[in-house]
Amino acid sequence: MYLLKIIKDPVHGYVEVEDFALALLDSPALQRLRYIRQLGFSYLVYPGANHTRFEHALGTMYLADVACRKFMFPEEDRILVVASALLHDIGHGPFSHASEPIMEEYLHRSHDDISAILHEQAGEILRRHGIDPDEVCAIVKGDHPLAGIIHGDLD
Repeated sequence: MYLLKIIKDPVHGYVEVEDFALALLDSPALQRLRYIRQLGFSYLVYPGANHTRFEHALGTMYLADVACRKFMFPEEDRILVVASALLHDIGHGPFSHASEPIMEEYLHRSHDDISAILHEQAGEILRRHGIDPDEVCAIVKGDHPLAGIIHGDLD
């Protein structure tokens, strides 16, 4: 692990970000999540409900890493799960789940169908760090043996 950055998270405190995750954080796929609201339209009723999908992705990455280490996953599996956790929401549209029916009707995909976005905006970063983009997509969809950490009961 090459620690390149520490990010202060309001929920989890200081989150250590490894080089592969830092490269993903800088990708257009993840930077876009800074403008997607985690809580949909809740901010209109609750002014403090300003949590973004980007913040959520950081927390998910952190918790997935904690779980992988507690379960003593092999390093390769841990990195795959952590990358998947970080990227799991890149398929969301504006206002998060509130726009999901429109996405499904007009784009014929759900927020878990991240293959096109992933390959276009972060696939090369993953491959450069020895992570298979197709395995990340399978984990996010719930079609992989390691998917349970971010797409299952632990989710």
